[in-house]
Amino acid sequence: MLAVGVSAGRRLGTGRADWFEVARPVRRRYNAVMTASAEDLIRRQIEFTEEDEGHVHALASAVEPALGVIVDRLLGRLLRDPRFSSAFTGGPAHFDRFREMLRTWVGDMVGGDYGSDYWIRRAELHRPHLHAGLAQQHMPVCLEIIRQEVDAAVRASGLAAAGRRLESFAKLLTIECVALLDSYKRVSDDHIRREERIMAEERLTRSEHLAQLGRMAASLAHEIRNPLAGISSAIEVIRDGLALNDPRRQVIREVIGQITRLDTAVKDMLDYARPSAPSLHPLDLPSAVEHMLEVIRGAPAMQHVEVVMVCSEPMPIILADAGQIEHLVMNLVFNAAHASRRGGRIEVIFWHAGDRVSMAIVDHGQGMAEDVRQRAFEPFYTTKAKGTGLGLAICKRIVEVHQGTISLESTPDVGTRVTVEFGVAPQDRATGAAAGYEV
Repeated sequence: MLAVGVSAGRRLGTGRADWFEVARPVRRRYNAVMTASAEDLIRRQIEFTEEDEGHVHALASAVEPALGVIVDRLLGRLLRDPRFSSAFTGGPAHFDRFREMLRTWVGDMVGGDYGSDYWIRRAELHRPHLHAGLAQQHMPVCLEIIRQEVDAAVRASGLAAAGRRLESFAKLLTIECVALLDSYKRVSDDHIRREERIMAEERLTRSEHLAQLGRMAASLAHEIRNPLAGISSAIEVIRDGLALNDPRRQVIREVIGQITRLDTAVKDMLDYARPSAPSLHPLDLPSAVEHMLEVIRGAPAMQHVEVVMVCSEPMPIILADAGQIEHLVMNLVFNAAHASRRGGRIEVIFWHAGDRVSMAIVDHGQGMAEDVRQRAFEPFYTTKAKGTGLGLAICKRIVEVHQGTISLESTPDVGTRVTVEFGVAPQDRATGAAAGYEV
């Protein structure tokens, strides 16, 4: 059982400072929000009157001597759930503190003071409940257990007018439930705001790092790419001066291959660190992919695989940068080809639903372990002996600048499926791509 807005990893053993961190803003908000008018509204809605206050306070003579029994029975039911008991990491002393807090919580219900300070006290007493792992939906259950135990204690005591007084106590428990739900909502709101702030800070830090990477990449482009072009040209001149059967041609071929690899690595870094803004135009996605597949048909990686496009109906037009989309699909198809076995098959599948067009690139190759899949879109993460680890990161960047989504599913020795989704161009929802492509 986990409280709304409270991480499953939070534990009570070292959380005392966190309790006060939550209590201060909660107290301020209760002072501001749970005003006399709000309190009066709730009391009027359930008709909790001054007479009811007197009835509840009269229960103290029967309830206070039985507080230990009431709390122990409440805890006994809660501790049946191992997730609740696992929250107590501070040993017996920690459990005893929580038990004493429950005694105070229940005892305050019959304390007789139900003015504006009552809401403040309840907010502070609810705080440990939220951190103890009491889920929001379990709080009414706890209140019902308390009602049952108080009812039994009062009737056993022989207190006069017990029925009428217990009716008033039931009304107070309704107010208590409202206060608890409000506490949960506010803590949840605080948690969401903290998460949003952390995410914003992470985005800012990432942007700063990317800016630094961009400056470094620009320097690399100047210091490495230009000399590489000169070296490559010089090597080609030497190669052209050799006889066709000269054994040194193989060495030169390898040198040129390594130069090309280094140039590609620098280009990938530039593409990731300094992405260009897309030039959006109406685009028939299947037609663009078909053209791109024709371009790369002769690439070495494509020689041992079959690529099939599956488009069973015309696709709506999207707004996209054709060059970036071709780059995206080329990366994904090459990844699929490298992962495929010789003679393998890659499917590029298209479909649409509502105002979204989707494309999946599916291979039946080696697949990925779960830990690799989770990190697949991380910049510079790769399991390949050769590669920069930027291919999927660049794909994700391209999809994001097109306001799309990309996801990856993979099973070892079964294959991988990458799904990309784009929005339909608002001005044109009817399209044009014919069904049944095969490349």
